[in-house]
Amino acid sequence: MSADELPLIGSGAAFLALLLLVKKPDGSLVANRLLAALMLVMGLIFVRIHLSLTGFFYHNPDFMGVSVPLSFLIGPLIYLYLKVLTEPNFQLHKIHLFHLTPALVCIIVFLPVFLSGSAAKQSAAGQYLSSTSFSELLPSTGTIHRINIIQVLSSILVLGTYALYSLRQVQTHLKGIVHNFSSTDGISLTWIRNLALLAVLKALADFAALILAPHGENLLATQIIPCMVILLICGYGSFHGIFQPAIHNPEQPSLFTPEKHLPDRNEVEKKEEKYEKSGLSKEGSALYWQELQAYMQTQKPHLITGLTIGQLAKKLDWPSSYLSQTINSHYGGNFFDYINQARIQAACSILDEGDFEAGSLSTLYLRVGFNSVSSFYNQFKKHSGDMTPSQYLKNRKENSLTEA
Repeated sequence: MSADELPLIGSGAAFLALLLLVKKPDGSLVANRLLAALMLVMGLIFVRIHLSLTGFFYHNPDFMGVSVPLSFLIGPLIYLYLKVLTEPNFQLHKIHLFHLTPALVCIIVFLPVFLSGSAAKQSAAGQYLSSTSFSELLPSTGTIHRINIIQVLSSILVLGTYALYSLRQVQTHLKGIVHNFSSTDGISLTWIRNLALLAVLKALADFAALILAPHGENLLATQIIPCMVILLICGYGSFHGIFQPAIHNPEQPSLFTPEKHLPDRNEVEKKEEKYEKSGLSKEGSALYWQELQAYMQTQKPHLITGLTIGQLAKKLDWPSSYLSQTINSHYGGNFFDYINQARIQAACSILDEGDFEAGSLSTLYLRVGFNSVSSFYNQFKKHSGDMTPSQYLKNRKENSLTEA
């Protein structure tokens, strides 16, 4: 396969993914449309790379720079796509059109190139193709060269900035999960984090392409590697967008929407506002902690599969923020760790008392509130000194024989 065929394959894949996303009947309509727009941009960039490799722009200089604004759309589209996925209540409004500002500024700045004559464009393309290093282009006083370098550097900066903001969005969502949910089963965040990381990689590849001149020996770095990174983003994003893994536990409410069984929203907001203004005193926080500990021992809510902080707060008749601060202050960790430690303590009590039938060890996780074996084993090792349930049971029997 020749170098100029790879972009054609990429453009075909991107446009196919676009059609599948537009016709996709399930999932978030806004997210699907944003990802479809990203696939359209990727497909057009693939077409531009193919035309560049085949010398189209050199022989048809009037088309030079037409596709330049596309590079400024990748970052915003990825960011907005991940924001829609991680915030179910997020909606696009006219104010979000400001994300198009970098592309619009690029068009304005690039106007001298669009309006310059064919001879000037062809001369600039010839000088660029004959360069062997980035340093040869820097002393150039030609307007087209200066604008082109500024445009590429700006697109790298914009893409890198949006990629970092996307990673921050994913991290914020992850923190929200551990502070609100007691289980992460059914929640997949790896793929959206990887999509943001691929955007960072694209920015680095573009920078490498700018530094290395597109001469024969540098073709791999300047054209093929950026093309392959775009192909990765296109393939990875479209696959997971079409067969979208859950980023919220389907058995649990959204982080950003009130639970149906909670009190009236206005009532909750009034309680939260009162709490934020007054705060819990140390004495009051200690009393809440005592009440929570007593409730955990008598009612054992941690044995409820998929327990959320909102559900537990309702049982206690507290605002969620009271419960969150109480756990953070006195337990020294988040809701996720607090509940799962209680579950592991319950599992250890069952093992200590021998309250299980032979062969039922594999289903012990269901009795203590977990809904998967892997989560149970991970948390058991975390809270029991890196031992599995079998190792814990074996160690307990050995200690009993020693004491006897």
